Amino acid sequence: MNLLRESAAIVALLALAAPAAQAMTFSEAAAPNTSFAAPLFTTSAPSLAYGTSGDVLNVQLTPLGATNYLNILQGGSADVAVDHAASFSFLWGSPDAYNFVTVTTTGGVEQYSGATLLSELGASVGGHNEDTRWFTIHAGPGETITNVNFSSTGNSFELAMAAAVPEPGTWGLMAGGLAAMAFVARRRRG
Repeated sequence: MNLLRESAAIVALLALAAPAAQAMTFSEAAAPNTSFAAPLFTTSAPSLAYGTSGDVLNVQLTPLGATNYLNILQGGSADVAVDHAASFSFLWGSPDAYNFVTVTTTGGVEQYSGATLLSELGASVGGHNEDTRWFTIHAGPGETITNVNFSSTGNSFELAMAAAVPEPGTWGLMAGGLAAMAFVARRRRG
């Protein structure tokens, strides 16, 4: 009976250490709702494509890693509602001059184009896969990011986002759970 109670306590501690889920929503006004079985986002816009296969005859490029990506077609846009984050990261496939990232923070709104960001990095703009870049947007001191908008005036804007990273408190809970398990195991032996 004591073993059952100790096991229940360990399971409860481990449940507290689960990583926080991060929900992101993409939307476009006056569009029918369509949801995809993806852990990072849902979409409600006909101008957005979602998948891992190419649309050029006999050509298919797999995204970096085993992940799906978001493809914003010409004239489309996608909003990511961010819950007051200090930073936001995404993988930008073949940045082009007609791709735009608009970041809304508690301090204001900033817009960046593919041309601006790549020229600052000394890279060329032109949709070549060797220019795929991982970008992290950091909020200014005392500010948080509340929304990120991706848009394209050409064809097209390809991006992928990372999963939520556990916060330091989550790691602390996990360490506490492991310490509790070690304590129970040692107590059982002694």
